[in-house]
Amino acid sequence: MRIRFRATDGGFDADDYALLCGVDGPDADGVDHALSFDRLSESAAATDPDDDWGVHTEFDDQSNGEYGRVGQCRLSRTALSVDLSGQLGGLAAVEGFDVELIFSDEVYEQVRAGLTRIFRGMPGVLVSRVANSLIISCATPDPQVRFGQEVPHARWPTVDLTHPDR
Repeated sequence: MRIRFRATDGGFDADDYALLCGVDGPDADGVDHALSFDRLSESAAATDPDDDWGVHTEFDDQSNGEYGRVGQCRLSRTALSVDLSGQLGGLAAVEGFDVELIFSDEVYEQVRAGLTRIFRGMPGVLVSRVANSLIISCATPDPQVRFGQEVPHARWPTVDLTHPDR
């Protein structure tokens, strides 16, 4: 089962210690939901790498939160889709989230920038689509595709970063 809702707001906040990014809004029944991701800041992680436990994901409240549960996070201007790699807190049988993004370009850019920082160093976990391009945050053996590079829309179905000969 996947949880679906429409995010009417979102944002990103950072300080010397932590990064926090999230979206919120109602589902089809009008019930408000919030999906957030947080992680130790880059500077704090550099000071003490043992304190960086990875990405903490939370849905609605702390009972539905856990570290290391995002298998993949796909972001486009109109959607955020998150596949879980394991149970998120008390959310039994939930495989992920599909969130329609209906907020301003400014808020979208905050969310995009925040997720990029939060999922740093996690090859292939964050996939971001911008206009007619695909930006993949990952390490790749393909010398034609570099970190942060935009891959033209026409190549999306054929790009296999684990096997560049395909």
